[in-house]
Amino acid sequence: MPSGSEEPQMESGLKRKAWIAVFLVSGLFWLVVALAAWIYWG
Repeated sequence: MPSGSEEPQMESGLKRKAWIAVFLVSGLFWLVVALAAWIYWG
């Protein structure tokens, strides 16, 4: 990773992407859990 210019704007974009990734992974995880429960009890 190139470390030379640390700008708050870049950090903000990275933070937003990190949050999107967290929500995406969380949503996917719960979707898999719900599907597994559906198959198990269905």
